[in-house]
Amino acid sequence: MSTTTKLRLLDEASSIMDKGIVSRLQKSPLVKITGDNLNMYIKTGQKSIEKSNRDLHLFASNVLFNRVQ
Repeated sequence: MSTTTKLRLLDEASSIMDKGIVSRLQKSPLVKITGDNLNMYIKTGQKSIEKSNRDLHLFASNVLFNRVQ
């Protein structure tokens, strides 16, 4: 899978999760949010002027909803 495809899938997943979190917050506002930095180093198969190794610095987060109401 290419880097562009991976990044597009991450964007799509975050959009879906954002909508899900908003709908759950409307029903139950009791949540715990945690987060951490996520650093990824992506090596390219063949280096060129257009393609080079990339460093991605992301923030990963978790939302835990209270199951007891």
